[in-house]
Amino acid sequence: MTAITIPTSIMTKSMKARDDIQRVQTTAIQAFRQSQFEEAITATEEWMYLERKHGELESAAVAETLNFLGKVYCTMGDSDSAILYFKQAVEMMRKVQPDSKIMAKTLTNMGFIYKQHERNAQALRLLEESLSILEKVAPNTMTLANNYSNVAMILKDMDRVKESIRREKQGMEIKEKIAPGTESLAVTYLTLGQLYLSIGNPTKAIKYLQLAKKIAIPLDKNPLKMDVTMTLNEALSLQLKKGQTKKKKRAKKEPISLKEQVVAYKMVRPKLLNPEDRLISI
Repeated sequence: MTAITIPTSIMTKSMKARDDIQRVQTTAIQAFRQSQFEEAITATEEWMYLERKHGELESAAVAETLNFLGKVYCTMGDSDSAILYFKQAVEMMRKVQPDSKIMAKTLTNMGFIYKQHERNAQALRLLEESLSILEKVAPNTMTLANNYSNVAMILKDMDRVKESIRREKQGMEIKEKIAPGTESLAVTYLTLGQLYLSIGNPTKAIKYLQLAKKIAIPLDKNPLKMDVTMTLNEALSLQLKKGQTKKKKRAKKEPISLKEQVVAYKMVRPKLLNPEDRLISI
């Protein structure tokens, strides 16, 4: 089970207050992980109350509880309530700590809800803002790398594929440094392969798909291996077709003799030449 991180704000409070906040925070997180959403909401509201009681009405710690409530409601499928809590968290963080991981996380969460509702322009704006924060407060981290991929996904859906590739590569560069040989990096290679394939560039697609294959096979991740293999086969097939087309073009015989030129002219004359423009007299 993933260790539960205690916010720094708890450490500045009295021992009794810290114990109370940690207790309800742990209850909220565990209830959420067990899909006991009503219990998670009740515990988070108590968590928020204690943060305000032992701290300030508006703080990063309180914003964290608002963000968590938004996450619970989002998981329950209540997008309207989730957006409401995320917006409250963002408004609070703009006042107390605008450049922070909590702010970036909340912007990302809200962006994904807009993405689910196909409001891509709003989703992109929020995720780009999240990126700009993470580039300052969390450089060279998986959080930043994954957010590059998040932005790339939305750009792809907006048919801005070249921009999508650029963002995906930014995430790839980080993963190659801090997470080589991982499934996450393999997925990034696969995504790049799919993006290049979508714009008809099988050569570059194959390059990244082969990198993905090298990672995916030892990991024995069946769904990932299937995706990589199928996409690689598609790219190889497209490359083969392009190669055959080029050969046919090169093999096409050009007219050499005057007689052949006349025949060729007769074939194209109605479409390409007017009577006064004829280069060959018949």
